[in-house]
Amino acid sequence: KIGDGNFVYAMSKLCQFYMIAEAVVEVLDANHIKFSVDNLKLIRERISEMQTHITAAGNDGKYHGGSHAGISMAELNEISTEWENLEDKLKSYVHVAKGISICYTPLHAHPWVEQSFGRCLLESHGSPKGYVLQQIVRRFKNSMSTRKAALAHL
Repeated sequence: KIGDGNFVYAMSKLCQFYMIAEAVVEVLDANHIKFSVDNLKLIRERISEMQTHITAAGNDGKYHGGSHAGISMAELNEISTEWENLEDKLKSYVHVAKGISICYTPLHAHPWVEQSFGRCLLESHGSPKGYVLQQIVRRFKNSMSTRKAALAHL
């Protein structure tokens, strides 16, 4: 769900879907799976737009009327609807599990840094860096490269 408080986070997840789709199309060869060049071009344009907005937003994940890089709430909703159409075209190769977050993003890091100073003595033996590192390492068990994620859909 896309809202004011999670706008950039939702965009980052949507961007990940597009990136996986791009990797799947590249691995399988668009011509082989009868995926149009125009659809691949759209995927790449959307990835670029979202990456620009996410970078401009920095640590601020809230919606500000599209002021960061020009993507409005309506445009992100349109990108989300486009994803549903693209996912349908790639349904034999890509399917997004609804309600599950499988990709780590840098947006998680900021809260960990804040929490590390309150919890570092109990959980990290006095080291804020140790707390942040524990958060990352614990999540690495679910991480994989974009290429491997794409191949897992096949």
